[in-house]
Amino acid sequence: MKRAYVGKEVVAGGVKIQVKQVLGFGDTDVRNRVQRIATTAQGWLAKTLPEVRSNMDANVAAVFQACFRCAPEPAAVMTAKAVLTTTYNSLRKPHGIKIRNDDDAYGYVSLSYGGRRHLTNGVVFYDEQGDAIHRMGEIHIDNATVRNDMTMAVITYIHEATHRFVNTDDHGDQGYFRSDGSDYSQPGLTWQQALKNADSYAYFVYKTMQARYRSVIVA
Repeated sequence: MKRAYVGKEVVAGGVKIQVKQVLGFGDTDVRNRVQRIATTAQGWLAKTLPEVRSNMDANVAAVFQACFRCAPEPAAVMTAKAVLTTTYNSLRKPHGIKIRNDDDAYGYVSLSYGGRRHLTNGVVFYDEQGDAIHRMGEIHIDNATVRNDMTMAVITYIHEATHRFVNTDDHGDQGYFRSDGSDYSQPGLTWQQALKNADSYAYFVYKTMQARYRSVIVA
């Protein structure tokens, strides 16, 4: 059975965001937390983008290597910069976030098929059946994550935003970081996969903030 949602607007960094919660379970505290999550994500991305350049700081270069499984060479840096720029610019426009209880994931964005072309940096992505893929709708974030782990909620928001606005992929345990953020859960992610992998971008932003500012806080 489909859930009924009720939405209320919050403003994060000057951006209008429609926050939807399950009808009858709306919570002002959750909306306030979403506002902080969105504001923080915008701030992290704004500070990370200037670090993605040819002459990277050594600590940021090490983070790049760890997240994207390749050295920060011009083509890889250009790809990463394009994905992060599109993500940031998209989060600076009105969009929607749904908060729901989800035991299986920190968050998700719905897929849509049907042969519609979706270009990402000039590339059309297809599913296994050969249908063009694009993402649609709100960014979903798990209610418990929003309530109990704001840092993970920001990472999840950025992860899902790259899905929503740039059509990044997931690559199973090879493409997900461990809960402590130390490394990927399983070995085997290639650099080609990493440059299209949502968690690679989310953790690159988080780890770049750690590398440059030492203390990473939620606004």
